[in-house]
Amino acid sequence: MEILIAGAGIGGLTAGLCLQQAGHFVTLIEQAATPREVGAGIQCGANAVHVLDSLGLMPALLPLAVRPEKVAFRDYRSAESLYDMPLGESYEARYGAPYLHLHRADLHKVLLEAFSANNGCIHFDAPLRSFTEAKDHVSVYLDGDRAISGDCLIGADGIRSKVRELLLDANEPIFTGNVAWRGVVPRANLPVDFMDTVTTNFIGPDKHMVIYYVRGGELVNFVGVVENSQWTNDSWTVKSPWEELQADFYGWHSIVETLINAMDKEACFRWALFDHKPLSEWSSERVTLLGDAAHATLPFMASGAALAIE
Repeated sequence: MEILIAGAGIGGLTAGLCLQQAGHFVTLIEQAATPREVGAGIQCGANAVHVLDSLGLMPALLPLAVRPEKVAFRDYRSAESLYDMPLGESYEARYGAPYLHLHRADLHKVLLEAFSANNGCIHFDAPLRSFTEAKDHVSVYLDGDRAISGDCLIGADGIRSKVRELLLDANEPIFTGNVAWRGVVPRANLPVDFMDTVTTNFIGPDKHMVIYYVRGGELVNFVGVVENSQWTNDSWTVKSPWEELQADFYGWHSIVETLINAMDKEACFRWALFDHKPLSEWSSERVTLLGDAAHATLPFMASGAALAIE
């Protein structure tokens, strides 16, 4: 079959590789002009790692990954232990695959290189404008009167999915009233005894911050989720005032404040968290949705055990 996928993010590329492995020809359609290093850390549980392993990607990914010993829940001021969830060797023995921390850009690069090496076709700078579904094919229409046809179409084009809008006339995301700060800090810029190799989740009133290592331990990633009804921009690439991040976590444990003080103040990002109302179905005969286009998944507020594969 010839399969079209709208969206060359982690979900679209992973689906494309799986379909290539099953013997299909896959064409990815991506609105961005070039691949971009956006986002930060991703926590990959065993289910996700099993998929990546089946695609033969682990030799490339493991040198870039970090294997945390546990998820540690701590009081936001005292760092008193609230709950620990073991990972490491016991997790791998139980589920048959390790729990990994990766930088999103590292995972995306490995997926993109593998897809391209398998003769996968990618059209960048190709926003999808519409599609038509016939009895035996789907045609996708792009800017400049370009058209591509295939046997079916997968919309992996995110929470503001154009495929979802055209397929279901249901594409208005709902703001949750929460925003997420994110950033990465070079490990070399932090104290030697900064933090063990754990996923540390500091829990406070109306907010929390998750901190963990990525890129083989070279970087420290953080995501801080805060209730804020005023900030509604959901772009991952909009910079925000560092002073507002500092104010949101003022008085928190020294690990949190040390990390914020050590970051590049010109690389401070904040995005609004949106959701979708659940769908009873997300497929027609030849068109379906994947990832946030189908079922947007917010960061897990209680544990910080974030989405493994987008």
